[in-house]
Amino acid sequence: MDVQEEMELKFRLIDGTDIGPNRYPPATTVSTLKESILAQWPKENANGPKTISDITLIECW
Repeated sequence: MDVQEEMELKFRLIDGTDIGPNRYPPATTVSTLKESILAQWPKENANGPKTISDITLIECW
Protein backbone atom coordinates (compact mmCIF):
# COMPACT_ATOMS: atom_id res chain seq x y z
CA MET A 1 0.00 0.00 0.00
CA ASP A 2 1.37 3.40 -1.03
CA VAL A 3 0.89 5.85 1.83
CA GLN A 4 1.20 9.51 0.89
CA GLU A 5 2.52 12.02 3.37
CA GLU A 6 0.34 14.85 4.50
CA MET A 7 1.08 18.33 3.19
CA GLU A 8 2.07 21.03 5.63
CA LEU A 9 0.61 24.37 4.58
CA LYS A 10 0.80 27.88 5.98
CA PHE A 11 -1.36 30.73 4.76
CA ARG A 12 -0.21 34.35 4.86
CA LEU A 13 -2.91 36.97 5.28
CA ILE A 14 -2.75 40.35 3.58
CA ASP A 15 -1.75 41.98 6.89
CA GLY A 16 1.31 39.71 7.10
CA THR A 17 0.01 37.36 9.81
CA ASP A 18 -0.05 33.63 9.22
CA ILE A 19 -2.57 30.84 9.67
CA GLY A 20 -0.80 27.57 10.29
CA PRO A 21 1.21 25.66 9.51
CA ASN A 22 -1.37 22.87 9.47
CA ARG A 23 -1.18 19.39 7.98
CA TYR A 24 -3.63 18.23 5.32
CA PRO A 25 -4.02 14.95 3.39
CA PRO A 26 -3.04 15.18 -0.30
CA ALA A 27 -6.68 14.63 -1.34
CA THR A 28 -7.83 17.80 0.46
CA THR A 29 -9.94 19.99 -1.81
CA VAL A 30 -9.51 23.73 -2.29
CA SER A 31 -12.96 24.23 -0.75
CA THR A 32 -11.86 22.35 2.37
CA LEU A 33 -8.71 24.48 2.62
CA LYS A 34 -10.77 27.65 2.30
CA GLU A 35 -13.21 26.44 4.99
CA SER A 36 -10.26 25.78 7.29
CA ILE A 37 -8.83 29.26 6.65
CA LEU A 38 -12.23 30.87 7.26
CA ALA A 39 -12.62 29.01 10.57
CA GLN A 40 -9.14 30.10 11.74
CA TRP A 41 -9.31 33.70 10.48
CA PRO A 42 -8.64 36.13 13.34
CA LYS A 43 -12.05 37.29 14.59
CA GLU A 44 -10.69 40.72 15.56
CA ASN A 45 -9.99 41.43 11.87
CA ALA A 46 -13.11 43.37 10.81
CA ASN A 47 -12.21 43.13 7.10
CA GLY A 48 -12.07 39.33 7.06
CA PRO A 49 -13.85 37.14 4.53
CA LYS A 50 -17.48 36.21 5.14
CA THR A 51 -17.62 33.15 2.85
CA ILE A 52 -15.12 30.86 1.14
CA SER A 53 -15.86 32.74 -2.12
CA ASP A 54 -14.14 35.75 -0.53
CA ILE A 55 -10.84 33.83 -0.22
CA THR A 56 -8.32 33.55 -3.03
CA LEU A 57 -5.45 31.07 -2.76
CA ILE A 58 -2.24 32.06 -4.52
CA GLU A 59 0.47 29.44 -4.97
CA CYS A 60 3.94 30.57 -3.93
CA TRP A 61 7.05 28.46 -3.61
